[in-house]
Amino acid sequence: MTSIWLLRAPPGATASESGRGAVEQIKKFVIIAQEWMADSERLRPTMKRKRRGVAEKYEREIDGIYA
Repeated sequence: MTSIWLLRAPPGATASESGRGAVEQIKKFVIIAQEWMADSERLRPTMKRKRRGVAEKYEREIDGIYA
């Protein structure tokens, strides 16, 4: 199990500390409990995201962020 402490951003890594504007700051996120494997509907063999597959699989979670 991953510790919440490990998910915390290191000092200087947050948008406000790096000089980014409010529009560029992450406001909400969702932690997904499934591991993404190559050759799945979410990743290509080169470990790049399949945008359509991710959008379809996690449509409910994505909509919840923007609701």
